[in-house]
Amino acid sequence: MTTQNHTTTMTAVPAIRYRSRTGLRHLDTAHPADVLFPAYDARHDRVKVRVAARVHLSQPELWEDYIGEIAPPDHAGLFVTSAPQAGAAQFKLRVRGTKANPLWLIAGGGIVRWRQSAGFFDIALDLDVNPTRFLAHQPDPSVTAIHERGPLDAFRVNVSAAAALRAMTLDASDNVLTTLAQLGGTTFTRREAQWDAVLAAHFDQLSNALIETLAPPHIGAELEMTLSVAQAETYWELSVPDAVSTIGALCQSVKMSDGAARLSQRADIGGEANAQWIKMPLTDDADLKFYAKTSDRIRVEITHHDRIAQFAGRNGRPMGAGVAATLRALSRDAANRLHRVWTAIMNLHALQADAADVCDFMSKLNAAVPEQNRRLILSLLANHRALTETTVDGFAPASVCRALRRTGVLVPIHARNRAAARYVLTPAYSAMFDRLLDRRDAVRPLIN
Repeated sequence: MTTQNHTTTMTAVPAIRYRSRTGLRHLDTAHPADVLFPAYDARHDRVKVRVAARVHLSQPELWEDYIGEIAPPDHAGLFVTSAPQAGAAQFKLRVRGTKANPLWLIAGGGIVRWRQSAGFFDIALDLDVNPTRFLAHQPDPSVTAIHERGPLDAFRVNVSAAAALRAMTLDASDNVLTTLAQLGGTTFTRREAQWDAVLAAHFDQLSNALIETLAPPHIGAELEMTLSVAQAETYWELSVPDAVSTIGALCQSVKMSDGAARLSQRADIGGEANAQWIKMPLTDDADLKFYAKTSDRIRVEITHHDRIAQFAGRNGRPMGAGVAATLRALSRDAANRLHRVWTAIMNLHALQADAADVCDFMSKLNAAVPEQNRRLILSLLANHRALTETTVDGFAPASVCRALRRTGVLVPIHARNRAAARYVLTPAYSAMFDRLLDRRDAVRPLIN
């Protein structure tokens, strides 16, 4: 039987033509969705990996010793097990550590069953891993360096990196890439290849860590193991001047466009620490989530939580391919879904940047104007859209006016025969006050 893979032809700007000093694309709502969110620029965050393993023992009578080997009581290993009753043939296994104090870049657990009549163990695990967090914790993010590390060492939590990353993220998490080396540089020509190499290194080391743990050679254990994806988060990140305000505006846009676009009748808005998010179920199998990751970065995330094999197969995953190939195929499916939703939102209700503009305006005003005069100058600029320079003892001396001009709040009027210098609000901020106050007082170009 011949299987045909159907892919969507994109009209995105070629990656070679785009360069970013920060390593992230800038959110420009004038760009179409396939330019902002190309499949080749997708990365992966939380992934639930299903492990099905069978362990044959050369000496079946040592099966109780085997449990002690894979979950050592000295707190040194990857796994810990519940204390079984004497002679019990089933054990619970979980990754050592807690949510509050994680020791490994792996979480989860499962069941170990001893098939005494057949002389082997069946092991079923659901493990939560995170390729983004894994890369962020590596002392050297190069793929070569990751491969050279011992597999268990590669998955140990980097305590100093975790603390630094949690301090900079609004959701107080450590799953964010911050350096150009981690992000793939300033250009986008090799982003897909670079992330594919990271995925390969991550899952190679995961397999090696499981082999090292579940098949200790000195006990004569032979391991058969398969890994599959049970759930996956695919994401894109975009740089913005004010991520908090951008997500606030996006929440408003979704709420206003939701009914007409039929995006979802169950759009949910919530938060984690200082990060606000909006989440929408796209289908029974996939969700969309927007949130502010850092002060100047938003994350857009698609979660596949069912029918993984079907979606991956439709998007080019070869039959029998591994976990990394499945995630790459899910990137294509996620991109197609996101393009449709983003286009619907933008067509029905354009994203307004008023909150970001207000925060930007007030930050500049507070930096340039002494506290005792801020309220008056704010009122003059909001209502008159202009400011006349006062004497040095007044509320708007030349030093204040020049500071507001340097920051882009005011522009001078070069009028003849005027005793005091006069300034007007820049057109962008004047239009902002028009929108906020529902007025039409925006400064027009002046002819002197």
